[in-house]
Amino acid sequence: MSNRRENQALMDKLRPGDIVKFRRDAMYCHFALYIGNGRVIHLTSSNPATFNSSSKGALSAAGLPVDIGNVSEDDFFEVAADSKAELANWDEKSPYSEAEIVKRAKAKIGPAKYSIETYNCEHFVNEIKYGKPVSKQVDSAKQVGKFAAFTAAVSASLYLVNNQKGKGKEKEASNK
Repeated sequence: MSNRRENQALMDKLRPGDIVKFRRDAMYCHFALYIGNGRVIHLTSSNPATFNSSSKGALSAAGLPVDIGNVSEDDFFEVAADSKAELANWDEKSPYSEAEIVKRAKAKIGPAKYSIETYNCEHFVNEIKYGKPVSKQVDSAKQVGKFAAFTAAVSASLYLVNNQKGKGKEKEASNK
């Protein structure tokens, strides 16, 4: 089922600096900052193997891999894909103006640290908007003891998103 109409209605109401939550499945949401003109800035993992327990590299205190991510500016609907988008500002009082939030987000574009546990897409948007790298979905998952299931859900979602992007690029190349 497509959420395009509902997502368009939401996007029409968004202000630069608003946090947008894209519900990927029952356990995982992706977060991005709306910057205006149908564009968002968001943090993603550069490596789908980040969530593979056999991957090599730095580990967090919980034994989860820490990876290099990427902050990018993308089209709202490209990031939404088939997900339902929701406004996700948890506090209307940001210490930053709309223009400052957009400037702070744009300054982060490029390679960035990424850890599902300590610095994911939700940590990123909250740090940019509120000055606090917080992830309510990670905190919630830890509280109810579902962090392993959460990690698996994010891993599967990221794998599918990365796979979809690759197929889109292959299709574009074959159409040229």
